[in-house]
Amino acid sequence: MQAAAGCAVRVTDHRGGTFPLPTHKKAVALCRCGRSRTRPFCDGSHREAG
Repeated sequence: MQAAAGCAVRVTDHRGGTFPLPTHKKAVALCRCGRSRTRPFCDGSHREAG
């Protein structure tokens, strides 16, 4: 899912806590495997998990 240019995007957990979006990346993905060291964002750890 993509956000339109200029739209504010906010990532929140089930308690309403917010996570700042990484500003050094053009795109980010949410972790679905649970192994990321940068959760809730994907860091590619699933590739090593097999």
